[in-house]
Amino acid sequence: MERQVALVIGNSNYITQNDLKNPGNDARLMKSTLEKLGFKVHFYLDANSKQLLEAVRRFHADLTPGCIGAFFFSGNEAPGR
Repeated sequence: MERQVALVIGNSNYITQNDLKNPGNDARLMKSTLEKLGFKVHFYLDANSKQLLEAVRRFHADLTPGCIGAFFFSGNEAPGR
């Protein structure tokens, strides 16, 4: 079986705009679904810009030749925290 790695991010809480209701729930559901499919999931909720950059770096480092990679983001942008 091929190695499967995913990065899942859900940003719901914002300083400069109203909070969003669904991104966290969407991200949790996607995480659960991908794990059931055998993916190793890097999972982040309400990550700021610095945390998002680190998340992408960790995900990239975990990708190996021939593996399957998946990316899911729900939200507008990085919260201003």
